[in-house]
Amino acid sequence: MNLVKRQPNTHWCYSQPQSLLCWSLRGQLTAKAPVALATCSTKFSTTSWVARSHLAKPTQTESGQAAVEFAFVLPFIILAVASLFVAARVITDQLALWHGAYAGAYAASLEPDNAEAIQQAVVIETGISNVSVSTTRADPYITVSVSTTRTVPLFIFSWSVRAFTMNADVTIHIQDP
Repeated sequence: MNLVKRQPNTHWCYSQPQSLLCWSLRGQLTAKAPVALATCSTKFSTTSWVARSHLAKPTQTESGQAAVEFAFVLPFIILAVASLFVAARVITDQLALWHGAYAGAYAASLEPDNAEAIQQAVVIETGISNVSVSTTRADPYITVSVSTTRTVPLFIFSWSVRAFTMNADVTIHIQDP
């Protein structure tokens, strides 16, 4: 009986006509019949490269499966990405409205009776021309309320949906003259 020294991190494999067997050597090797030994990497300890090459080949029945699955999933992916863009636009508009309400409140704290200056400050800060601005004065405070109606464009068939009205309120102390 020949003893074969085991190299670190290796496995020994031998091939039979119908199957491929691999095992990790623990101690001495006893061979029942003369077989050709080959080493397998520890990465693929359960099968040799011969078995992996046979397992990796796709069968004829699965040739278009990935394309069909992609075709089913693609509309949902497009819808999700478009929804993210619409949500980002709505959040950006709401933030602009809050900044405009603050700019209008600051203008109102300096000149509480000048409605035109308050409206102009809101329009300049928001960048939205169709905003409605109202003020409520309760000495020594003034509240500026800003609102606008936004439409959400749908890129399919050039439709748009009038979805909602956005509001922002800011209360500030009136400055002493």
